[in-house]
Amino acid sequence: MKRGFELPLLAIGGFAPLITNVVFAAREGGLHGAVREFSRDTVGYDPSTAQFNYASLSNGTLPIIVGTILHKAIGEWLGVNKALRRARVPVIRL
Repeated sequence: MKRGFELPLLAIGGFAPLITNVVFAAREGGLHGAVREFSRDTVGYDPSTAQFNYASLSNGTLPIIVGTILHKAIGEWLGVNKALRRARVPVIRL
């Protein structure tokens, strides 16, 4: 079977909180605010205070990890992606 373009919704969905926070920070603080928010949400480090804040990881790294794990668990291990492929659903995969 020929494989075409597939869009993994759960894995991409994990990036939504990070992208939303970075865009809002860019609107308020420009490039400096966007970089600060990206750093805070992905690594947990706030460059403006020079401190680590693990709670902020719930806006960046954690949703990405959870989305990737759910993509593997639901999509591949339970066979949902295979069923979507057999049903000839275009583009969308979990």
